[in-house]
Amino acid sequence: MMARYSAYYILLFFVVTAHSNAQHSLSATVRYEFGVFENAISISGNVLGDVYVLDASTNLLHKFWNDGKEHKIIGGKGWGTTEFDEPKNVCAVFPLNVYVADAGNRRIQKYDNQLNYIQSINQNVAAKEGAAPQAWFPIATALSPHGEIFILDSDGKRIIKCNSQTVVEKEISLFTLGKGRLQHPKDIAALSNGSIAVLDEEKIIFIDAYGNYNSTILFDTTFHYQSLSANGNAAVRHHVQRDNSRRDVRSPEGMASPDSFGGFPLIAVAPHCITFFSTTGEEREFLQSSSLFGLSGVVEFRDAMLVDSQLLILLANKVLVVDIHRKNKSDK
Repeated sequence: MMARYSAYYILLFFVVTAHSNAQHSLSATVRYEFGVFENAISISGNVLGDVYVLDASTNLLHKFWNDGKEHKIIGGKGWGTTEFDEPKNVCAVFPLNVYVADAGNRRIQKYDNQLNYIQSINQNVAAKEGAAPQAWFPIATALSPHGEIFILDSDGKRIIKCNSQTVVEKEISLFTLGKGRLQHPKDIAALSNGSIAVLDEEKIIFIDAYGNYNSTILFDTTFHYQSLSANGNAAVRHHVQRDNSRRDVRSPEGMASPDSFGGFPLIAVAPHCITFFSTTGEEREFLQSSSLFGLSGVVEFRDAMLVDSQLLILLANKVLVVDIHRKNKSDK
């Protein structure tokens, strides 16, 4: 997806630790790294190769070209249209727009792909027609293949669903989902099949676009998962399927691609582990930071995204671009 940014390769292998009966061994090679951050917390990108990284310490949003070179920066602490306060998440899966969960200012900021300001979605916009505005703390957004925007409000324990014109269509309470009831929602992702996944402290729940509960994946709370993304992300994959002119978007021979991870549509990120989940949770693939060689100091994952054949791993201070390989069954 990207050209080589550094002149050297860093070879690493991720050791898989068995946590369920269906595990698969992965290895990976870090092709290059880019970016300089203080406390990066969120990464997102699109089919064009544009990558956006949010730095919580500096309140800055960085845009990189598809060769890993920095193109533009906006932000700084404040309440202006290109300023942030406690930003939590960036979503840029569709090539036209970028959404930032500007939690401290209690709003979602919408920009075009050149980071020009378009719109603010605040508590007044997010209120259903005829209803009084409700205080909220938006911490994440997800974009469906149809352009619908799902906003995760941690204060109200709810999801605000907006159409592509950012008109509120529905409020989904996370308190009234029965088995899917959540206590401390952390992140949200939209899958290519139309379902929505929400990350909690000890589980991931799946709902449909109308807020109906579907299923739950339970996991070991010792992992401390902090972020969630869709494999290849729904909007990117939808765009690739519809845009026949982009026939250059493909996987290099021998590399694992998003299609080869089709049974693992979710990526959950913990400080020392990245997990690919199947929709049932019965099959999982683990990449662990403890076996990441060639990098000095303690490595902690912040976020990750899989586009084309490469996994982009966000650390606090930089981005690693990683080629994923599946080990053959004969490999030890």
